[in-house]
Amino acid sequence: GHWRALEEAHGVRSTFFFLSLARALSREGRLYRSDDPRVIEALHALRDGGWEVGLHAARYDSDTVEGLARQRTRLEAALGADVRAIRYHYLTARFPEAWGQMAEAGFTLSSNIGYHPPHQGFRTGTAWPYQPLVHRGGSIWEAPMALMDVAHGPARTRLTTLFDRLALETRAVGGLLVINFHTNYVAEIDAPGVHAQFREILARVRDAVSEGEAVCLTLGEAVNHLAGP
Repeated sequence: GHWRALEEAHGVRSTFFFLSLARALSREGRLYRSDDPRVIEALHALRDGGWEVGLHAARYDSDTVEGLARQRTRLEAALGADVRAIRYHYLTARFPEAWGQMAEAGFTLSSNIGYHPPHQGFRTGTAWPYQPLVHRGGSIWEAPMALMDVAHGPARTRLTTLFDRLALETRAVGGLLVINFHTNYVAEIDAPGVHAQFREILARVRDAVSEGEAVCLTLGEAVNHLAGP
């Protein structure tokens, strides 16, 4: 609720990526089940409030179409709505074959092209979503990620500065700036200074939108705008 309220106070609606696990304790670690009533409550609050929910792919069941489809089906059952966006744990998708697997499993939006911190920026040299040619059906879009938070290392204290630079570069070409922040980094003990910088970035987004210099969209909204009717 805290994260949702924070975004709402800044006029922001983002895309939340949830795991979709059959068991809370597994090879994935000690996490949560997708059918936990508390998870379902959070999912429904996001859905009803206008946020987008995507799949945070598991580490051990995401290298086949069947595994991805199982996860999508579980998450859709808990959410009560379609799930079309996907991001892999640590961006570990294997390209180019992963795009085809995602599409065959029913996803239409991937946001998996990006750097691991401390590196940040546009890994494929573009701030535009694109349709990978490797998937002949053309049903999957890639929305490259340019900035991700980090709990350790030299980039941790420079996230706001990096955002400012990337925002200028994106604005110059009329592109899409995708940023990725983790909700568990609200805790100062886990990632000192990261949540404070997220608040700073939200304020910058709010100001840019109010001045007519930008719009803030979920990933699905951005791709739907490009894809057209």
